[in-house]
Amino acid sequence: MLEIEPAIREDGKIVDLRLAPEIVFEAGARQWNVHKDELGNESSVEMPFFYTIRTNASLTLKNGEPEILCVLTPKNAEGVPDRSRKLLVMLTADVITSTTTK
Repeated sequence: MLEIEPAIREDGKIVDLRLAPEIVFEAGARQWNVHKDELGNESSVEMPFFYTIRTNASLTLKNGEPEILCVLTPKNAEGVPDRSRKLLVMLTADVITSTTTK
């Protein structure tokens, strides 16, 4: 998911940007409330769990120039930051003008 709010300055060369990128991964499922009745029938509730990695930022960009927003360190299967993996978030704001003919 990506929330973005750009504001272009009057000269068209600078973009003020607020954004909130987010990535959600399904990380498996867990059984909750495992129950066995008097006949030996077993029932349980299985619930998925998710891993989310996100950031929020406000920055000022020059038109057409790339910028590094952030570097994130995802967690491993044990839920500990995995320093061997990095997620690099970069962006470029390109101001596109249109001409209307009448």
